[in-house]
Amino acid sequence: MLYALGSIVFEVSPLNVDEVERTGGADFAEKPILGRRPGFEFMGESARELTFRGKLFPEALGGEKEWQELEQLKSAGAAQHLIRGDGQAMGWYLIFGLRESGRSLNAQGVARVIEFEIQLKEGDPPPEGEYQGAQLGLIQ
Repeated sequence: MLYALGSIVFEVSPLNVDEVERTGGADFAEKPILGRRPGFEFMGESARELTFRGKLFPEALGGEKEWQELEQLKSAGAAQHLIRGDGQAMGWYLIFGLRESGRSLNAQGVARVIEFEIQLKEGDPPPEGEYQGAQLGLIQ
């Protein structure tokens, strides 16, 4: 296992992540001051962002089912627990965007290679009942 985001497990095959980008920052409130540069008040850390990039090979290895599950998680709008392959809990993340780009189309118009990008932002854990309900909705 490379990562697990909620019920989705990223492995070498079929749903492979081969690049991870992590960004973080700080939030400041800007306060105008007459005759001087604005002052800034530290408001706290901004939400960390993660971007996963990878490739699917639907004809050879599958992965379309897992991609559809990711789309369902995004549509549900609930934060998902993210765990790295070494067991490190990374926190709760929301799926902010999914992007896919297909190439090498077969005769039916299905891409043989799909490059994808998943944009995540750190969030708070959902209330317990809400999270379990969202997970049950994905199973049905």
